[in-house]
Amino acid sequence: MDRRAAVQSVLLGMLLLVLGGCAGPHMPSGNAPRIGRVYCLRGLMDVFSLGLNDLARELRKEGVRAADMSGSRWRSLAVELEAEAANGEPEEPIVLVGHSYGADNAVRLAWRLKKAGIDVDLLLLLDATAPPPIPDNVIRCVHYYKPTVLGAACPICFAGNPVVLAAGNERTVLLNTVISRETLGADAVGVGHFNVDAAPAIHRACEHEIMAICVLRSSRATQGPHKPDDVAAPVEERSGS
Repeated sequence: MDRRAAVQSVLLGMLLLVLGGCAGPHMPSGNAPRIGRVYCLRGLMDVFSLGLNDLARELRKEGVRAADMSGSRWRSLAVELEAEAANGEPEEPIVLVGHSYGADNAVRLAWRLKKAGIDVDLLLLLDATAPPPIPDNVIRCVHYYKPTVLGAACPICFAGNPVVLAAGNERTVLLNTVISRETLGADAVGVGHFNVDAAPAIHRACEHEIMAICVLRSSRATQGPHKPDDVAAPVEERSGS
């Protein structure tokens, strides 16, 4: 393949990713072995968050209904979830996972759902850029982030900073976790903004959190309220309880 053909192939691939991101999430139909639904929101132009596609596939293999989607489609997802709630469909836990701008959009989605009276059971943010504060309809929020010089110098433009709770939010349990060997193990070394979505250490941490929410249907009736064990030492933890 010559250079021109290679460039055309790359551009075509990027175009297909963008066009694919224009569609809503393809959530598997029917009941899965585990309760709940997980929506993975990719970041800018869907190009830099493809590890979330893999995370969704891993979750489906474990019996979780999970979908990956463009973070820019968060409004469409909000409409779908609002319609389901209005139609009285059975409530199941909602988990939102977002990377970079997709993380910012996941928080925006949580705010939209708050207006509709819909809770987000778990909000997992992977190095959010400059998200709004976390609203109180989020039960638990875990943010994995990597501090940077640019983030410290200009937090409204660059990732690398902890997220905060909205004023008056005394309900959400918030954990901000710096990505490091100490918090997530040896294979977290070298993980930064552009590969956090695909890092095995992050996938393990996310799956641990998600499985504590999306329990097996067969065991739900016998289990009491559950709370995930901390998967890493948080930099900050705030709780309304």
